[in-house]
Parts: sequence; C-alpha cells; structure tokens
Amino acid sequence: MEKPNKVQIHIGIIGHVDHSKTTLEEAINKYLKEKGLTLKPNKKL
Repeated sequence: MEKPNKVQIHIGIIGHVDHSKTTLEEAINKYLKEKGLTLKPNKKL
C-alpha cells in the first residue's frame, strides 16, 4: 500500500460579520501560494 504524497488540510473560518474573515483567508492563501502549495478551496454555501 502506497502512502499518499499529499496531505489534505481543512481549515474552517467562522466569525461575526466584518471581523476580517476574508482578510485572514487571503493571507493564508497568499502564504500557501508563496510556499508553492496547491490550493483547492472547498467552499460550501
């Protein structure tokens, strides 16, 4: 049995309206992109 070569990490961001959730998400995405990690958002509406 082979080990997977990728690790899945699920991050949930919750909070009140206008408390910088979008800013936090953008900062996380920017950091991951700079590190060369693949982003595959799984947003549920």
